[in-house]
Amino acid sequence: MNKATDPVLELLEEELVINGRGIYYTLSRRADNSSDAPGRATIYRALDELADHGLVSRYEDNSSYFQITAAGRRYLAGEPLEDTQS
Repeated sequence: MNKATDPVLELLEEELVINGRGIYYTLSRRADNSSDAPGRATIYRALDELADHGLVSRYEDNSSYFQITAAGRRYLAGEPLEDTQS
């Protein structure tokens, strides 16, 4: 997990289905300054890790759009992350 993990999940929790580029642009616009915003590569790494842990899923058959899962909502609510890596 990296510095983009929580901001990405919080954005997706707004009931959005959005692609990585949209996440990048939205988080960039919401940041107080550009150095606070995670970069594109950081966001894409976060999305891969979040998907590996079952906290986000790809939307239907479109592999570039993501949505938060129930596990992602529980994580944001403070529940510990279950180890899905065996």
